[in-house]
Amino acid sequence: QRCPSALANSASPTRSLLRGSRDSLADVIGIWTDVVFDECDTLEESLRAGRPAVHMHSWLTAREKWPAFNAAMTAFARSSAGVVAAAVPLEGAHTLIDVGGSHGLYAIACCRRALTLLASVFVLPVPIDNTAANESSAGVGTRVTLRYGDLVGRDTCPVTDLLRVFPQRPAFNCPGNEQNAVRRG
Repeated sequence: QRCPSALANSASPTRSLLRGSRDSLADVIGIWTDVVFDECDTLEESLRAGRPAVHMHSWLTAREKWPAFNAAMTAFARSSAGVVAAAVPLEGAHTLIDVGGSHGLYAIACCRRALTLLASVFVLPVPIDNTAANESSAGVGTRVTLRYGDLVGRDTCPVTDLLRVFPQRPAFNCPGNEQNAVRRG
């Protein structure tokens, strides 16, 4: 947008790119820039092995990037949770497991759509500062709970009607992860 003496952001970039804006995706851009540049350092090794040389969780821990990663995932979910929840087949579902949704926003959006749905957010046991705040301010009462574990490390996931694995699907190399939300039965 052109101003008399300079250029200025229009409404959309102001909402999505400026830090401090409620809909800011600046944290998403920041963490992925860090990941991409670090991955370039091990690109040859990754290509030869056919997989990343360093697992994302190991990288986040070694670089102390978990807070930045959680902020980025929260920012991304804030902008997409309503769309994702609208696409999940909630009719007749009583329980939902949200795998890797540490912020709880996808589970919260689903619970807002289905007033009797109970949801558990299944996450790695790493510091998550914003989950409780998101859940307490969401108006879904105690219908969303947090459960710590590591599905890759063989922790078990409780029986549920729906399982949401987007966007963590690449972390789980097992059959049945072809869809974002998987309905039992």
